[in-house]
Amino acid sequence: MEEGYRVYIKIDQNNNIVAINSSVFMTNTDGWLQIDEGFGDKYHHAQNYYLEKPIVDVYGRYNYRFINGEIIEIPEADKPSIPVVLPTIEERLEGVEQVLLDLLSI
Repeated sequence: MEEGYRVYIKIDQNNNIVAINSSVFMTNTDGWLQIDEGFGDKYHHAQNYYLEKPIVDVYGRYNYRFINGEIIEIPEADKPSIPVVLPTIEERLEGVEQVLLDLLSI
């Protein structure tokens, strides 16, 4: 009988899923947890079938955890707050300069 594909995840110290892959694409599974096995695209292309969203959101925060043998989506309220990135002094001065130039050209 033909051997199926195995689905693996890698988690960090907080059980956040930091990677997911299929055995077909892996040569070394050290440090990975096997979560499923079978035949077909679901097992061959694991990220597309097991995770509805990417591993991380647009802010680099993890979207999933592995808890009690299940993949759980992390609620927005449980994710770290989004850091506020303030403009640099140079960016602020360039903005003021542009406004002044726009006013002078009116």
